[in-house]
Amino acid sequence: MVLQHIFLRYNGKKVPLTANKSIFETELYADCRLTQEQGGERLQINIHPKQPIDFQGIEVRYTYNYAPDSRVFCNGWQSWTESREFRPDEKIPPLLWGTSKFMGAMGDYNFYDYPNANGCLHSWSYSYIRNKKGTFWLASLNETTGFSLIEHDTNVGTITISTEKLELEHSYPALDMFMGFQNPFENTAYFSARLPKEAICWGWTSWYNHYTAIDEKIIQQAAKSFSNFKKQQNLVDILSDSPADTNVATAFGTTFVQIDDGWQAKIGDWLQVKSSFPKGMEAIADEIRSNGSSPGLWLAPFICESKSDIFKNKKEWLLQDAAGNPVVAGYN
Repeated sequence: MVLQHIFLRYNGKKVPLTANKSIFETELYADCRLTQEQGGERLQINIHPKQPIDFQGIEVRYTYNYAPDSRVFCNGWQSWTESREFRPDEKIPPLLWGTSKFMGAMGDYNFYDYPNANGCLHSWSYSYIRNKKGTFWLASLNETTGFSLIEHDTNVGTITISTEKLELEHSYPALDMFMGFQNPFENTAYFSARLPKEAICWGWTSWYNHYTAIDEKIIQQAAKSFSNFKKQQNLVDILSDSPADTNVATAFGTTFVQIDDGWQAKIGDWLQVKSSFPKGMEAIADEIRSNGSSPGLWLAPFICESKSDIFKNKKEWLLQDAAGNPVVAGYN
């Protein structure tokens, strides 16, 4: 992989950056550091505005030789977006025409311009390229101020890393990216030291098996079964190819049992629990804790459905359009 260019865009300007050098402009100064890390290298770019600026993002481009047997992992925008490996000649399809009104919020469809072309792939936060020579990783070490976009063009052999647009008036870590053959899930100590502790977790959720057809008994049984699973299995063997790496078990030790949509009387009425949960949420949460996991609960606090008490009796709480009608936020 060869570095082609690094650009900083702000206030309509396009300013080139050079690795391990700082630039000083009228409106800002920026430093760009490229350091050797375990198993690869780390690129860090920090912006220091002298006045408010319209920050249009960082663009970093590399050349990369994609082998025919390569598999490119693309991480979706959020949990509803498909994440999987792609062949170099595949594409990530956009939504079908006319479905964005209902499905647009399921991913990045409303704000990412899908090329809809073979070999043009994109990933959020991290990605990897796997072939017989090994697995090459690209992983952001700081997503607290915005997601990093990694775009693969296997036709011309380029990887482009870019960041989100912001209005800035203070120092800002614009990019912090690791690139190399070190597997971040094997090198847990390195990555967990740079990620929020609460970001590293795993668990069970009711949604993908039961959807809204859940009740107290299902959650109780799941909490017990999940507890037994953890006792019977060796976390290190599950999560790492290196059984001696006890850091893996430590880093992934936080587990959740999460109750998803279907527990509340109506979307919006979060204090009213369905009759299928006669003990209420507090008792279920205590039971999950007693089985060794942290309780999780699905909420959508800024929306309500038309059958909810809030919609019927608290219309002044709802966002309204210019005509005074409630604003539709999506379809559930």
